[in-house]
Amino acid sequence: MNFREMADRADIANIHSFITYGAEGFKDLSEKNYAERIKEAQLKISDYLQNSFKNQEQLDEMLELIFSMTEVYEDVYFEAGMLLGAKLGYTLKEKMKELE
Repeated sequence: MNFREMADRADIANIHSFITYGAEGFKDLSEKNYAERIKEAQLKISDYLQNSFKNQEQLDEMLELIFSMTEVYEDVYFEAGMLLGAKLGYTLKEKMKELE
């Protein structure tokens, strides 16, 4: 067993990809911090919406829909992340008993 290869794959991008998609990662994790990544995504959607909706009422309606959808995603992913983190912690605790 090549532990060096295992150690090389033990990064957040590969762990995320494996847990989420069941496969090793296909792209590298962004070098930007969380705030930069969020701000960049906000600017992209803001620019697009400002150019697509000249009517302020329609723009406001679209933003409300996006915010509502985003809130659901945040809730679901946070809850799932907490549950998966707890399960991972429990599993690691149980496996640690084998080393005692």
